[in-house]
Amino acid sequence: MANRIGEIPVTNKLENYDTVKALYDRAFPVSEKFPYWIIRLMSLRKGFEYTAYFDDGLFCGLSYVISNDSDAFILYLAVNDKIRSKGYGTAILENIKEKHPGKQIVLNVEPLDNHADNQVQRQKRIKFYENNNFSVTGYGMETGGDRYWIMSNKLDFDKARFRKVIARLSFGFAIPKIEKI
Repeated sequence: MANRIGEIPVTNKLENYDTVKALYDRAFPVSEKFPYWIIRLMSLRKGFEYTAYFDDGLFCGLSYVISNDSDAFILYLAVNDKIRSKGYGTAILENIKEKHPGKQIVLNVEPLDNHADNQVQRQKRIKFYENNNFSVTGYGMETGGDRYWIMSNKLDFDKARFRKVIARLSFGFAIPKIEKI
């Protein structure tokens, strides 16, 4: 893998548009996905970045980031499942950090749960983010009946700032409750 991957905004004119959409469709459970037309429509707004990543023409993943002046929220990050464990997830995170220097970057993960069918996957996902300098903040949130832990690249996670950036998803009408875990 190259040290630096290329990025292209996702539009319906993107040559690999169907491949990107297919990864979105299979990478996230139905309960965690917005309808695709909403994802595309919101990506036309300032501070909404739907990005495809390529390594010398090879599609390696996608991200969907919502940002404001002080924070960035990674709503979705997926690596092409045909080429995982080659450093592309780390490269995508590095790209996001470079685009948002100094910002509090936040993401959600499924909490550890010994009874979950995907417990091993949850552990690996949290470890991956920890290896990339994210930490569990001690806060969680519930959305659509699913619970999540909040992770951040800043040790002094600011809940109020996070609420502002996540409110952009619903134009401020539906902000998930954020509470200590």
